[in-house]
Amino acid sequence: MVVLSTIYTRTGDDGSTGLGDFSRTSKNDPRLVAYADADEAGAALGLALTCAPDLPERLRPMLLRIQNDLFDVGADLSTPLVTQPAHPPLRVQQEWIDELETACDEFGADLPTLRSFVLAGGTQAAAYLHLARTVVRRAERACWAAIDAHGSESAEPDDERPGGVNPLTAKYLNRLSDALFVFARYANAQGPGDVLWQPGGGAEPQPALDVGCGRQGGHGKEARSPCQTRPSRRSRPRKQCRWAGRRPSETPDGGLRPGRPRAIRAVRTRSTSASRCSHRAPWRW
Repeated sequence: MVVLSTIYTRTGDDGSTGLGDFSRTSKNDPRLVAYADADEAGAALGLALTCAPDLPERLRPMLLRIQNDLFDVGADLSTPLVTQPAHPPLRVQQEWIDELETACDEFGADLPTLRSFVLAGGTQAAAYLHLARTVVRRAERACWAAIDAHGSESAEPDDERPGGVNPLTAKYLNRLSDALFVFARYANAQGPGDVLWQPGGGAEPQPALDVGCGRQGGHGKEARSPCQTRPSRRSRPRKQCRWAGRRPSETPDGGLRPGRPRAIRAVRTRSTSASRCSHRAPWRW
C-alpha cells in the first residue's frame, strides 16, 4: 500500500535517493536516470490523452494502460534484482511485450506500406504520440546504460554490491516505441495522412520574392511583404535640384535655353534656396 502524507522529506538534499528496496544511491545513478525517463514518457502520453481533441477513441484505453505500465517499469527499474526478495517486487513480464506486438499488428493492419520515413506531424494526436515515442526511445537507451553499469544478474543476500537491472524493461520500452509509431500513423490515417520525409527536400531553393513594385501580381491594392521595409529618410537617395549640371543648350527653335551659371556653385551663403538644394549647399552632405 502506498501512503503519501508528506510530499517533501528533505532526505534527498545530500544528492542521494531511496530505491525500491530501501537502499540509498546517488541521484546520478544510471538506473535513476532510466526510471526518470520512463516517468517523462508517461507524462508525454498524458499530453496526448488530454490535449489532443482528435485522438481516436480506439487508442484511448490502450494509452491509459500503457501509461500505467510505464509506472510499473519505473518500479521495476528502482528495485535491484535479488535472488531471495523479502517481498516479491513488481517486475515487467514477457506478456506485456507480447501485448504490444499484438497491438502493433492490429492497429497497423490497414495502414499503407511506407516508402519513406515519416516526420512528426499531421494531426495533433499524432504529433503528441511521436513526441512520446522519442521520450520512450531515450528511456530505452537509459535502461541499457543502467544494465551496462549494474548488469542483469540477481544479487545474493550476502552480496555487498546491489543487484542488476531487469533486461525486460529495456525490451518493453523498445516495443513501446514501435507501438507508438504505429499509433501515430493510425491517428494520421483518420486525418490528412502521414507527413513523409523527402531527402534533400528542405534544401530546395525557394522562388525569389518580387518586391520591385510592392504589389501582388502587378495590380490590385498595394501589399507590402514583411521583408519589404520602407527605407529610412537617411538611406533614401537625395534629389538633385533642377539646375544641377545644367549648361546652356539649344532649344528646338534654335535659341539658347539658359542654364545655371558656374559662379553659383561656389556660393557658400545660406539662403532659402540653398537650404533646399544640396547642389548649392555642399556642406550639408
